Amino acid sequence: MSDRIAQLNAQYGAAGRIAFREGEGGFTVAQLVCRYGACELSLYGGQVLSYRPVGHGPVLYLSPKAVFAEGKTIRGGIPICWPWFGKRAGSPSHGFARTSRWTLVETAYTDAYTEAVLGLKDTPETRAVWPYPFELKLVARLGDCLRLTLSCANTGDAPMPVTQAFHPYFRVRDIRRVRVSGLEGAACHDYVTDSDSVCGEGDWVAEGPTDRLVNPKANGCVIHDDGLGRKLTMTFSGARSLVVWNPWESGEKQMADLDPGAYTRFLCVEPVCTGVTALSIPPDGTASLSLAIQSANA
Repeated sequence: MSDRIAQLNAQYGAAGRIAFREGEGGFTVAQLVCRYGACELSLYGGQVLSYRPVGHGPVLYLSPKAVFAEGKTIRGGIPICWPWFGKRAGSPSHGFARTSRWTLVETAYTDAYTEAVLGLKDTPETRAVWPYPFELKLVARLGDCLRLTLSCANTGDAPMPVTQAFHPYFRVRDIRRVRVSGLEGAACHDYVTDSDSVCGEGDWVAEGPTDRLVNPKANGCVIHDDGLGRKLTMTFSGARSLVVWNPWESGEKQMADLDPGAYTRFLCVEPVCTGVTALSIPPDGTASLSLAIQSANA
């Protein structure tokens, strides 16, 4: 065990509840445990890598070919897209938060939950690609659900434009046997066909490459996995839209960090602030985005 990991365990660890280890690529990983389950949180990217409730299988998909290297993104888990969502000319896709080293701020636990808090501040490197001072705080709370809250403070003297998302990769048995409820009657934009439509009244089912922005009528949806016999309930706040994404076979072939057929084993449903729901945070202002995930038998 390195001195750095030993120091984290001594200062922030708690026997049977909170521990730190050196993960792949030398990245520090926080292991959180409570009576409801366990999860792992990478300090690189502030990214949840795994979540397993007691009595259930793994909720998140992490690619066996995921790359753990400085400056690279980790395929799977719950990446953080910040301070921009999507592509940006001359800059990394989905922003720099997911390829930054976050700082551990504090840990805590009670009988009901175990929690880790991470922080990220602007640096000369971030200001070179995005000229705004900021302070981010990520609270990862493991209880009867997994809850993530990302808070952003504008520490500068000008309005700060932000688009952001949590990008969870939900593990499924077979994408072709998955249904999503809660999107009924929602306005959506399909990026694959560049068309607008309204979701039908039944459950949504993937039938090919999927990349659509949906504005559901309520802040939540349920992923029904007939193959695994379970349902995942996702609720969110601080956003009004969801992106539903799966690259399918055609898109998967363009991703070196996915195995052949990997697209059948995950579905991304992402609470997002983008487009007309983009944020402008005033000086000394804050904005928060939250996501909660709960697993149950179907």
